[in-house]
Amino acid sequence: MLAGFVGALLLAGLATVPAQADSGASERKHKLSVTFPHTMVRGQAAGLRVVERPIRRHRLLKVYYRPSTGGAWHLAAKERETKRGKARIRFALPATGSYTVRLAMARYRISKHRHVKLRQVYGSVKVVPTRVPVVMAHRGGGAEAPENTMAAFTHAIAVGAPTVETDVHETSDGHLILMHDSTLARTTNAEAYGIANTPVWQLRWDQIQQVQVDVGPGASQPVPQLSDLLALLQQNPGTRLLVEAKDPGSGQPDLYQKMLDAMNAAGIDSSRSGRAAIESFDVDGLKSFAIAHPGLNVSPIMQKRMTAPRYYTWAGSITLESRYATASQIALLHAGGLAVNVWTLDTAAQLAAAADAGADAVITDLPSTALATFR
Repeated sequence: MLAGFVGALLLAGLATVPAQADSGASERKHKLSVTFPHTMVRGQAAGLRVVERPIRRHRLLKVYYRPSTGGAWHLAAKERETKRGKARIRFALPATGSYTVRLAMARYRISKHRHVKLRQVYGSVKVVPTRVPVVMAHRGGGAEAPENTMAAFTHAIAVGAPTVETDVHETSDGHLILMHDSTLARTTNAEAYGIANTPVWQLRWDQIQQVQVDVGPGASQPVPQLSDLLALLQQNPGTRLLVEAKDPGSGQPDLYQKMLDAMNAAGIDSSRSGRAAIESFDVDGLKSFAIAHPGLNVSPIMQKRMTAPRYYTWAGSITLESRYATASQIALLHAGGLAVNVWTLDTAAQLAAAADAGADAVITDLPSTALATFR
């Protein structure tokens, strides 16, 4: 389906015409209107429209493109000449992204005795993927708000991220907290309490309650629990959750079960048709838990090329590191019935490449950038 056309770029010049027998010499204004497609779907051609009045004959029209950030120009299409002062040139662009498009017109005739060898008109075109992946806010979108805080999750939902991703550790007394690292040192003021480098699974919840996370000038928040995020999701039923179990074998072997119990208690469905999924680097442990809970939506995190998706039928998806997320790899996983979440993508080029490769979801620290790339 052709993308819609938007506003025309109008170029005007003066053309001299022969004197009229009854009115003497006169001048007529020459108008050239070029309409570029504003948005195109990757792999589908769209039309660039040229209209001129009065009629002139362009010997050759060529359409070139390059990324909007710069680079070499590439020929997209060409048309020999206009007919009755009009031309529509169909062309396609190679990948998702933003482009500058240039229309070059050779041997442009102004009058019987005057020619301009080349005239150029520029426009901007955005190419969107055929299949738009789901945007997942990594740790709530840690580049836009402090990671794994309620401020981050609230921000991600506010900007329209369909899914938030987070990490869960279990404390020594069984509380599930949202924290990526195994200690509190990097993201909190725990050093002031002498517990910065103590593993989270050796700390009690009352110790962690003392520390704060800086969320902006003069503002701080406590380390949240999984229950806090689940309560936020109850208030936002359109938002999904991808939650990673961190170090489930390090003194917390029942972490998967406690996470599942917490989601069930909050009414957050973690089946394959539900709103939530559990992911982990602990592939063997996650597999055992998934087999014991048929239909549970789980996603092993992989940092390698995968050749046998038939061994992962117990999973609903694969969370795949971006360097392995080629089109052929994703196609192989799709053939095995597995969705593919690609991590972590933080530039428009990376996001576009993953979309063009067929990713079902992209995990990003910049949800606003990702949403703008695919909008």
